[in-house]
Amino acid sequence: MVALRLRDKLINLFFKMQDQPRPFLFAAIHIFFLLLFFLTTSTVRPAAVDGLAIVLFGILTVFTLFQGVRLAGVLVSLLPLVAGAAYMVLGPVITAWLFWAAAWLKGLFLLYLASRAGSDVVTKKGDIWARTAVNATMMPAGILFGSFVFAKLTELFPSSSTGYPVFILFWGVGYFFINYLFVIFFFALQGKKVVQHFWRNMLRPVLYEAVLVPFAPLIARIYSDLGWDYFLFLMLGLVILAFAFRYLNEIGLNLNRRVMELDSLKKVGQTMSAGLELESVLAAIHTQVSRLMPAHTFYIALFDAVKNEVTFPFAVEGGQRKSIAARQGGNGLVEYVLREKRPLLIPKNVSTTAQTLNLTLLIGEPACWLGVPIMLADDLIGAITVQSYEQSSLYDDWHQDVLMTIATQAAVVIHNAWLYAQTDSELTRRVQELNSILSTIHEGILLVSLDGTVLTTNRIFTEFTGLTDGDLIGRSLFDGDGDSNLLGKIGYELSDWQQDCDAVIRDEKWLTTRITMTGTVTRQVERTLVPVRNNAANITGWLLIFRDITEEIELAKAREETIHMLVHDLRSPLSVTLGSLQTIDAWLEMGRTEDVGRLLDLANTGGQRMLQLLNNLLDSYKFENGDIPLNREPISALLWLTDVKKQFAPAATNAGLTIEVDVEPGLPMIWADKEHMVRVLSNLVDNAVKFTPDGGQIMLWAKWADDEDNPVWVGVSDTGAGIPLEQQSKLFVKFQQNAALRGRRQGTGLGLTYCKLVVEAHNGRIWVESEGIEGKGSTLVMALPAFDESRSRATATLKERVPTR
Repeated sequence: MVALRLRDKLINLFFKMQDQPRPFLFAAIHIFFLLLFFLTTSTVRPAAVDGLAIVLFGILTVFTLFQGVRLAGVLVSLLPLVAGAAYMVLGPVITAWLFWAAAWLKGLFLLYLASRAGSDVVTKKGDIWARTAVNATMMPAGILFGSFVFAKLTELFPSSSTGYPVFILFWGVGYFFINYLFVIFFFALQGKKVVQHFWRNMLRPVLYEAVLVPFAPLIARIYSDLGWDYFLFLMLGLVILAFAFRYLNEIGLNLNRRVMELDSLKKVGQTMSAGLELESVLAAIHTQVSRLMPAHTFYIALFDAVKNEVTFPFAVEGGQRKSIAARQGGNGLVEYVLREKRPLLIPKNVSTTAQTLNLTLLIGEPACWLGVPIMLADDLIGAITVQSYEQSSLYDDWHQDVLMTIATQAAVVIHNAWLYAQTDSELTRRVQELNSILSTIHEGILLVSLDGTVLTTNRIFTEFTGLTDGDLIGRSLFDGDGDSNLLGKIGYELSDWQQDCDAVIRDEKWLTTRITMTGTVTRQVERTLVPVRNNAANITGWLLIFRDITEEIELAKAREETIHMLVHDLRSPLSVTLGSLQTIDAWLEMGRTEDVGRLLDLANTGGQRMLQLLNNLLDSYKFENGDIPLNREPISALLWLTDVKKQFAPAATNAGLTIEVDVEPGLPMIWADKEHMVRVLSNLVDNAVKFTPDGGQIMLWAKWADDEDNPVWVGVSDTGAGIPLEQQSKLFVKFQQNAALRGRRQGTGLGLTYCKLVVEAHNGRIWVESEGIEGKGSTLVMALPAFDESRSRATATLKERVPTR
């Protein structure tokens, strides 16, 4: 546990140094070590120098350094074995300088190769400098530290019988401690994940290098005791061993890579087949490609042949998602793959190759590029590309084959996901259209499956039932009982529902029934049962349409009552007229003429009464349709009110009523159609006479009001029963009558409607003022336009069309 905590603290310390530039950091560390190394070894006089040994061990060192194999991200080789043998032959100082020189020789050679490859990427050269500085520091430091451990052990146990074979193991411990301390430090600067990966896999490289260290004394003894010729044979054996290790490692890597390839391809298939979301499918492809090859810069392009457009629904650059705009008519590397329908691998010199192919680098200038088409039979779907901005020759034919295999697997799934996305988008649009339709129509809609499960409703239906969508969707018609039973709320018993469904299937006709529904209010509803069929004409559900006919029923009832009242009102004056004419005819046969004039007056009054009723009815319809012209002229309010008073004076006297006129002095003339306004005021006064009890009073008045458009207000006030507040909103509705009010005779329900239409045709207003209290009566008020002197240029017979309602 203590060791683990110490390890974590060291790793966290290294992570704090991640932001430092690695080449400069390691150069500084190396220079510091070099100065320390020089100062330390400058005072040490080595033993007699064996030039041949230096040359032979130098050659062996350089060879093993170049013939390393990579394990867990670390380059391992036979260097610890060679270093141990060289230390025992040449001593620590010469061995340390020898390994320092070999490290720099390799580094300079790699820089030379990088320059020859045409790589001008600073990051790559900086990485070579950093690795060279690390190697040139850790190997000499490891040799010196191991030598220090070895020397201390020989001082402590000078007469030990174990000798070199045992002490060399402790030399190896010191060597490996310093080496792997530097390795961890180097990896820590590359990120926590790199260190964690190395820590989990470090046992293999340590064992690989450490297992041969005990043989270092044997190599030293061969050179010292048997001579250089035997040592050459040994060197040849080490070369063969190094090549064998390298060969076996490559076989292991290829085998491991093949296993990973097969595993990733399997996971690609499983992951992509698990869903049809295009984003998830593309992300799964990227994840599995990343397991098989570097894919920090990765693009999936989709090609739309109709638009000739390339889109990039999934793009990653530097390990981060990136958005790339769609393009048309491009001539980049991706377009080349799409156009040629074959893979394109450019391991290096990408810009030169692009120029040779007459292509344009549209997204940066990579050091290495690989792209493969996504084909579904002969149909082009798109392309998958990977690239590196830092390292050339990162991809080879194996990567191309693997990427092509993944693209072949992905073609069907990407195509299906794309179709699913298009279908889903179209379905979403259709659902939105359906919801818009359902929310705007005035009928209630209920869609249920064959088993009675509610699939959808609309707002009107929820109002009809008093339930919410949450109470309805997914619910069965047959669940619950009493008030909670949905089947009962739509006017069905279980047996009735089954009978109606059978009748619709049998007769192949929609079934319409009138029912009563109780929701927020009680409504009379027309319910229609419609079968829902699929393309094969099979019934898959039931659609119920609910139309509110409450108002229709009320209007029909009002129409019937109105017709009855019209007939009744016409029959009375018609009876008087016909009776008067028949009496006159009988009197004339008898030679009686003295009372004929009075009978003619009665017949004329009856005829005028019938004409007024018919005119009110016909003119109401004409005003509604805008078919009556207005003959406007200046009207004196005083004369207008006085004439109407005289007209109703006999009827008022017979009823014991008094009619008064009150006109404000200086009131301007009214700009209106005199004939229609006389009829309007007559209707208002007639209503007042009908509903004012005996001994009551009726006041006709006119006054000036603070109203810019209609400054002349004219009203009829009475002392009748008043109009209840709940009835006032329906007062001017056609055929509406207040059944609670009992007058001297029943009206037709057309008079006030006619008054409202005429006043509004003059751009005026009419309303009622009443507290609905017995004895306080009511007042009907008209706001009318005043005559403007600027209108004097118009004649009194000027005709204006009534605005269409």
